[in-house]
Formats: sequence, structure tokens, C-alpha cells
Amino acid sequence: MFLLKIESPRLERLLEHTAELKEMSVERFAKLAFVKGLRKIAESAKPETKTSKAIKEYILAHWESKTDIQMGRVLGYSFVYIQRIRLRMGLKRKKGPDTERDLAATPVTDLPLTSTEKRRKKYEALDPLIREHWQTKDDWEIGRLLDPVVDGTTVRLRRYKLDLKRKKGEKSAAREGLRILDQIDGLEFERMVLREGYTMTDYLKFKDLRCSRERLRQVAEQLGLKHSPEDREPSWLLMRKARELGNFNLANREWLTEKIAQYQSMATLAAELKIREPGLYFFIRSFKLFHPSFRKHGAETVNLMCTKCGKGFVRLKRWVDKPMQKTNGRAQEFFCSQSCSGQWNRERTRKGIEESSAKQLAWNQARLEKKERYAAYIREHWQNQSDVQMALALNLSESFLTKKRLELGLRRA
Repeated sequence: MFLLKIESPRLERLLEHTAELKEMSVERFAKLAFVKGLRKIAESAKPETKTSKAIKEYILAHWESKTDIQMGRVLGYSFVYIQRIRLRMGLKRKKGPDTERDLAATPVTDLPLTSTEKRRKKYEALDPLIREHWQTKDDWEIGRLLDPVVDGTTVRLRRYKLDLKRKKGEKSAAREGLRILDQIDGLEFERMVLREGYTMTDYLKFKDLRCSRERLRQVAEQLGLKHSPEDREPSWLLMRKARELGNFNLANREWLTEKIAQYQSMATLAAELKIREPGLYFFIRSFKLFHPSFRKHGAETVNLMCTKCGKGFVRLKRWVDKPMQKTNGRAQEFFCSQSCSGQWNRERTRKGIEESSAKQLAWNQARLEKKERYAAYIREHWQNQSDVQMALALNLSESFLTKKRLELGLRRA
């Protein structure tokens, strides 16, 4: 142990003033200052390693031409660590962040690109494409022109930054319609939509058209092309079902007739064709083919009349017998399509609502007349008859009649 004696009045005054600013005693502040000074001297006395020497040499050679971030990438340290060492070496720059410096004068080609530099490079390639095609192609098509591909949302946001905004409404729809008109072949469209089992949605996917189904319908009407389900040929449903099952030969009547003649069991034929048995019977019923094994499957048909539109149609007999058994001979409704069934159900529901509304209206009217009759009797006899007598005359309870009298404002003394 040893004691330190301060003989300089100036140093003593400085110590007292600093301890007062730190809000601690002079003895404690002197001890802390002494310990901190010793530690700093000990750190400075440590021998420098080869790594620290190499870092300082690199910083000394490049601190004027490179930023701390660039030097940190080369040396494998954070820019905060490089900045701390540079300041300890007394190499101070002008105030301002390193990112604001002119880095063009010192290009660095051996470093990986930052996210900002990658984004700037992507936009340098994207902006010319947007300016060239923004009126003729949509954002997703422009994005697919780049390598690597850019999503349509990024293209749209960048197009807004360039102040290239499309007009909404008729002009943009007309621009899209012209593009669709160029891609539609009228003969191919009608062949696919009316005969080959394709819907409008399937056609959009097949042709990779970037528009809605409603827009395609408008273009078809503009070109005078048939597209309605009523215009479809009978083979349309067969082709669609055959496409779903993966065998277009099923839609060929001659081919299916030969196949049925070769097999005794339809289950065996379905297994041979690698399809489910109900799918095979769909084509057999459609072509009205016959086989000795069909009797147990209920292939008999019945001619029916649509309850809604009066149009004749055909149904399997077993489909008619089952609901007839549940009705106990009562008249049963049959419909040729879901449209007729829905319309008939809506009309029946609407009629029921109207009938119930008429009954409810009549009941409300009768109830109102009864209330008026009760009120007229009470006003006429409440002064010369008691509540019990009036209740017996109107066939009401005493409490109910008293309540009605009070509601009319007729209070006894």
C-alpha cells in the first residue's frame, strides 16, 4: 500500500471541480481516475499482433480512397470496428456519412454488390423495357422479358415511379381487347368451345390469355363467334368427359361398340381401359348401346315431360322409380335441367311467401279490429261497470282488461 499526495494547487482544484460535476467524493473520483489511467496505459503497452498490424496498414493505405464499409468487407470486419481503429489512428474524415461520398472515383470490382447496388442494376435494365412496352404489354409480360424474371407487382410499382400510369375504364379495356383480338382464331375458338369439350375458362388457360372470362365473351360477341352453352353440339359433353378420363376413343361410338362386344363384363372392360365403371357407363348410356349384362344395371329409360317448360326428355327408369316409391303414388315433378328446376322452385317459394303474407295481413287486420272493439266497449262502460263485469262481457281476464283500461288512460279515483 502507498499514498499519493497532490502538491499542485491547480491540479487539486481541477480534481475537486470534476468530482463535483460527477456528484461523487473527491477521494472516490481520484481512485477511479487513477485506476482508469493505469488500465489505459496497460492496454497501450500490449504488443500488437500481426493481424492488428495488417489491419492498420491496410487502413492507412486505403482510408482516403475507400469507405469503412468497403474496407470492412475486404478485411472481414464490421465497418464499426474499422471506424473505431481509424479514429484511434487519428485518421479523421470530414463530417457526414460514408454513403454520401463520391464512390465513382474509386470503383471496386472485387467486392460483392450491396442490396442497393443490386436494386439499382435491376432498375437500369428494367426501366428501358417499361418505357418501351408499358402501352402494349401488361406488367407480368414485361417482367418475364428480364433474366432473372421480375414479378408484375415490382414492375407496376416501378412504372408508377416513372409516372407511366395507365388510364382506367374503357381505354385500358380497349387496349386489352385489341391484344386479345390478335390472339383469337375464330375457327379454332368455335371448334374448341362448341365441339371439343372446352369451356371459356379452359380456352383462356389453353391460350394463356391475360383477361377475364367476361372480357373473352365480349370479344367473341364482337367477332360474331358462337360461344353460348345452347350452341354446343351433342358431342361436346362426350369430348369433355373423354378428356377428363384421358381416352378420346370413348367418344367414338364405333370403337366403343367393338370393345363392348369383346367383353362379357363391363367391370373387366373398365379395368382394361384404366377408368372407373361409372365413367364407362356414362358413354354407354349416351350412345344407347346394349349388352346382355346391362339389365342388372338398370339401363332402361323413360320418356318424361318437364314440369316447368313442358319439354320432353329421357331419364333412366330406376331414377324415376325410386322417388315415385317415396311419394306413395302422389304426383311427382321432373325437370329437364337444373335451370328449370331452380326457376320452378323459386316460383313456388315466391308463391308461398305471397300466400303467407296474405294470411299474415288478414290476421293482423282481425287483431286490430278486435283491439278497437275492446277499446270502444271499455270507453263506453268503464264508469258504470267494474273491471270484473267488463271482463265477463268481453270474455277476458280481469288483469288483462285492467291493463287495457290503463293503456287507454282511464283511471278510477
